[in-house]
Amino acid sequence: MLVKTELVQTPSVKRLVKAWTQVYTPNFRAIAFAQDPSLYTQLAEAVSSEGRAKTAAKLNQRILKLRCEIASIETNRFYTYLQNVMDLHEVKRIAETSFKIYTGLMDFYQHDLLSTTSAFTTSLSPVVLHPDHHSLDLINLSDIERLADALEPVLLEFQDQQGQAKDWQTLGVITTQLNFCNQWITDKLTPLEQVLLGPYLQFVEEQVAHPWRRVCAMAGRYSVDSPVLAIAEKMIPRCEEIAQSAYESLTRLLPNHYSRRGRLTHPGIAHSCVRDFKIFQSYLWLCVLEDSLVSVEQELLSLCVAVLPGIGVQWEMMELWTQVLADELVRRIEPFQQPLVTSYTTGMHQVFLKARAQLDTSRSRQMTA
Repeated sequence: MLVKTELVQTPSVKRLVKAWTQVYTPNFRAIAFAQDPSLYTQLAEAVSSEGRAKTAAKLNQRILKLRCEIASIETNRFYTYLQNVMDLHEVKRIAETSFKIYTGLMDFYQHDLLSTTSAFTTSLSPVVLHPDHHSLDLINLSDIERLADALEPVLLEFQDQQGQAKDWQTLGVITTQLNFCNQWITDKLTPLEQVLLGPYLQFVEEQVAHPWRRVCAMAGRYSVDSPVLAIAEKMIPRCEEIAQSAYESLTRLLPNHYSRRGRLTHPGIAHSCVRDFKIFQSYLWLCVLEDSLVSVEQELLSLCVAVLPGIGVQWEMMELWTQVLADELVRRIEPFQQPLVTSYTTGMHQVFLKARAQLDTSRSRQMTA
């Protein structure tokens, strides 16, 4: 759940903020330049200020409003098992708030707030507008902090509206809504535009549930020569790669797993799995830096217990989930650094094993009652 977090600009914090920024860089490797050299010219056009304005015009307010409304209907249908969570009024409200988020996001994209086009442009506007059109002071803030600060008010509003009871089921509803919005918005874009706008869409979907900013804040406890800081700084930019590899391992181990949306190989499920493997990594690094498993026990576990059973995810999968993630993470870490992390990967795995035992006991009591 998104928590307002202030970052003190110490050298250690700045290093992890830089690592966090690297999570949201365009995947230019997805563009087949070798097969079609003209794509270089097309990309240069797309990343120019005129090209970004053209993309934003394609996603005008009418299109965004329609896409957000369709997504809210899909979200409502997906969570029909949740009684009293979404009624028709709630469907309308979730669409309206989503529209506000994505309207602001397109303003930020036009101003290149993540500097995703820095290799192709020579300057970045010093002032960017909030969704409410008040100016935002960008002095001494990283690109990703600017985007987080600019989106935070409307995302917190979304979270407060949707989760007044502060339960974890509502966080699942929010991330699903943003996921569906992203799918419908991406459908309007060319492949090049998808690569360029992708980091912004990804950031919005993940910002509500991924505690990366809290991870960066915790870096303030460490000196710049700390080995713990060094391993976090090295591994955070690789979280997408690690998540993708963990997902591929999971599909091999569970070829017949089936949830409400289908098999693990379903494109939408593949996207959600990779995103959620990144959530687990963000909580893992938060625990490493906090030197405690409390955040996993009180937040991540609560989210999984509240959401996963209702959407048809078998709890047994979580045992493999935490194990394949640990395997993919540890094998990328130098042996002398592994002890800094393995106690937390093992601890996370044990938290979910214990939760399964408790859930099994609860089910047995319900069946015999």
